[in-house]
Amino acid sequence: MNDQRGKHDSQILHSGEEVHLTKSPGGKWSIKSYDWSFPKGLVLATKTVYAQDVGWKEYKFDSVEDAYSFVSNQIKLGKAPCAKSPN
Repeated sequence: MNDQRGKHDSQILHSGEEVHLTKSPGGKWSIKSYDWSFPKGLVLATKTVYAQDVGWKEYKFDSVEDAYSFVSNQIKLGKAPCAKSPN
């Protein structure tokens, strides 16, 4: 079957960041962005990190699991901002 529509998937990592993926028709998965919320006074604020800001814009993955694992590992290695880092 020829997939004529793109796809989107998102998942919250154990560390608290929500990762957003996209897939173009017939293509591979790519990271669009990831974000997390944190208290700022009496409201919740959101920090968003876009793939192009951390050099991931051209990265492609065969599965959503591979993409989520990549982001999780980059965060664990301290190579990307995360919910536990200063905002």
